Amino acid sequence: MKHTITHILVPIDFSGYSNRAFRFAVGLAEKADAKVILFHVVEPPYNFATAVKGMLDMMEKNALSRMKKMIDDADSKIDIETQIRHGRTSREILECADRESADMVVMGSRGQSALSRAVLGSVSEKIAHELPIPLFLIPESTEKTKISSLIFATDFRINDPAFYLYASAIAGLIDASVTLVHFSPNFNFEARIRHLGFTEILRKETGDDSLTIEIVVGESLLHGIAEFIAHKDVSGIVFNRYKKSVLQKLFQKDHTGEIVVGADLPLLIIPSVFQSDSEK
Repeated sequence: MKHTITHILVPIDFSGYSNRAFRFAVGLAEKADAKVILFHVVEPPYNFATAVKGMLDMMEKNALSRMKKMIDDADSKIDIETQIRHGRTSREILECADRESADMVVMGSRGQSALSRAVLGSVSEKIAHELPIPLFLIPESTEKTKISSLIFATDFRINDPAFYLYASAIAGLIDASVTLVHFSPNFNFEARIRHLGFTEILRKETGDDSLTIEIVVGESLLHGIAEFIAHKDVSGIVFNRYKKSVLQKLFQKDHTGEIVVGADLPLLIIPSVFQSDSEK
């Protein structure tokens, strides 16, 4: 698993939450000695058939000016590159991440403050489902860019130890702690066996014999997370996005979508396809 970060892609639309995401990305890049690509997509105004070229030129010029101000205000010595593309936002972000070999995407998300009733913009949700590299989502309700404590939601899957080590490496860059948590509707005998085996593996992988996994039992994953963070000092959530089969998509809940649209805390989403350079 690749733990180093050299290229961070930051899509922006000049909203308050995308500006907060940019500031967070700059802070992370400073710790990792990474480059930031500040990326904006100009979507063609298809309702205006005439003077489209002039309108796009004006929009691009305005975007460049605002990007320059953001960089000046950041007052950072890291390498910050600006890019502007014309097209559909989600597609352009995915293509830019691939083209630039980005290690992570950091972007803002539009939502409400309550876990039970948030509605996310389609762009952030689409990126969360399709991006093949880690995604750090900074929600609209995030007032501070400092993340001091993360919970890592594990389902005892085969890739979770490697993903936990990756999350711990990222947490180290931002001076945050990581707590392992398993949310389960029924912590039965089989789940207990998996819990014990997974804990043993993690202790060997990390060399930390004191490592533990907290268990939260509840019918709803989202409510379980909400209940946990209500009683803990949590400022961010890490979880894995696993690819589902067609039948699973039809009959099982989409936990990625459920968490993404509901969380009012920063989210680090690690896709199951994310691999180390030697595995690619």
